[in-house]
Amino acid sequence: MWRKNRASFGICRGVDLNRNFPFHWNVTGASGDPCRYDYSGPSAASELETRWMIEFIKYHVEMERIRTFISLHSYSQMIMFPYGHSAERVDNYDDLYDIGRLAAKKIKEVSGRIYKSGSIYETIYPSSGGSKDWAHGQLKIPITFSYELRGPADSEDLFILPAKEIEPTAAEAFASIQTIVREAGKRGYYQ
Repeated sequence: MWRKNRASFGICRGVDLNRNFPFHWNVTGASGDPCRYDYSGPSAASELETRWMIEFIKYHVEMERIRTFISLHSYSQMIMFPYGHSAERVDNYDDLYDIGRLAAKKIKEVSGRIYKSGSIYETIYPSSGGSKDWAHGQLKIPITFSYELRGPADSEDLFILPAKEIEPTAAEAFASIQTIVREAGKRGYYQ
C-alpha cells in the first residue's frame, strides 16, 4: 500500500503528507529517510499538497470560523485527538476525551464495531507533523479528531476495504461525526 506522494528523492519516492505539516515537524514517529514509508519530507510543509491544504484550511478558518477539523484514515478502528508529537495534553483534553468516547459509543450502537478513543500519542503511537495536531495547535481549531476507520477482517491488506464494507463504514463514521458536532455544540464550541 502506497501512503506517500510521488516526489522524487534520488532512488526513493514520496513524502508521507500526514507527517509534513509545520507543527512539531519530524519530532517523533516520522523519519528523515526518504526511503521509509513515514518520511516527513526535507522540511516542514515542503510538499505542494501540504501547502495547498494549509492555505485552503487557513482561508476557511479565517472566513468561516471553522471550529471542527476531522481527518479520516484507515485502518484500526480508533477516534483520536491531539496531540501525537508528545504526551502533552491539549487545553480541552477532558472535553475531547468525553466527546471521543461518545462518538465511539455511537459507532457501537450503529454497527456493533468497537472503536478505541483517546489522544493520538496515548492511543496508537507517537507521530509528529500531522494535520490534526497542526489544525489544533497552530490554527486553534478546538474540536479536532482523527479517525482510523475499519479494515476488512481476515485480509492481507487491511487498507483495502471491500466494496460491501464501504457503506457500513460510512454510516458508522457519519453517525459518530454527528455525535461529535452535537456534543461540541452542547459544550459551547460553536457560539
